[in-house]
Amino acid sequence: MKTEARVFVGNDAVVPPGASIPTGTLIGIKSKPPANAEMQAGDTWFGSPPIKLPVRQKFDNVSANWTFEPSHARRLGRAVFEAFSLSMPSMLFITFGTFAVEFFAPAILDQRWGAFAWQFLAVSVAIPAAMVLVVALVKWLLMGRYAPTMKPMWSWWAMRTEAVAVLYWGLAGKVLLDHLRGTPMLPWVLRLFGTKFGQGVYMDTTDITEFDCVSVGDYCAINALSALQTHLYEDRVMKVGRVTVGTGVTVGAGATVLYDTHVGDFARLGPLTLVMKGEEIPAHGDWVGAPAEPAPQAHAVVDKRVKAAA
Repeated sequence: MKTEARVFVGNDAVVPPGASIPTGTLIGIKSKPPANAEMQAGDTWFGSPPIKLPVRQKFDNVSANWTFEPSHARRLGRAVFEAFSLSMPSMLFITFGTFAVEFFAPAILDQRWGAFAWQFLAVSVAIPAAMVLVVALVKWLLMGRYAPTMKPMWSWWAMRTEAVAVLYWGLAGKVLLDHLRGTPMLPWVLRLFGTKFGQGVYMDTTDITEFDCVSVGDYCAINALSALQTHLYEDRVMKVGRVTVGTGVTVGAGATVLYDTHVGDFARLGPLTLVMKGEEIPAHGDWVGAPAEPAPQAHAVVDKRVKAAA
């Protein structure tokens, strides 16, 4: 497999062995590129099987020193900032671990094993909860409330939101949130970050980044490994938008809902389905595929009703 300069390959895309992706080509989310002979420099391919998109939104007016050719000062600043943000999870683990040992020490030294047992259980709950609260605090201090925006890759805003994402997935997700998947507690905790949930939501994924841009209605089922994806990096510009999920919606396992979308009440998205940015999924329908389209059985039901009416 070979990729030339300035190639974009989206999340969960599949690039097969032997593929050669020309300069400036974009392969969309959950997409597979066509045969090498069909691709030319600057193409945009989306879906599986792939469709060549004739046009897409581009941001050629953004200066290269904010995207592909940052200055040495920006590189140095990012290195220092990310050295701190990447080391913060380890620092928190060491700090809380030290507190735990000091807390346990008297009971262990005095061989008061009953006291040690309840202390161990209490600390095992308290430390993950405290770490999640620290991550939520960092999110609010660094980013405040997320809103739709567009920022280049080397901007201070993009660096800060990536730091929050690292802490969220690498710390809060590992110590607590992944263990709450599928329970009523996960939506409760995610509300601390700014995500909006109705009542009775089944949430089996933690794949959310710009939390305040996500709104999920009552009695929805967001299944395993699905993503309510509120941003994309294209041309090294980060574009953020809102995802709104109506009441009673089912998002199938591994499905992705991109930003600037609205999924209507009681719609059902099948596994691995992709809702493209800017789309509106009607209420009370079954949708499958990448990109999403009405499920074949839905067509069959409509045909039967038409024939019966005739």
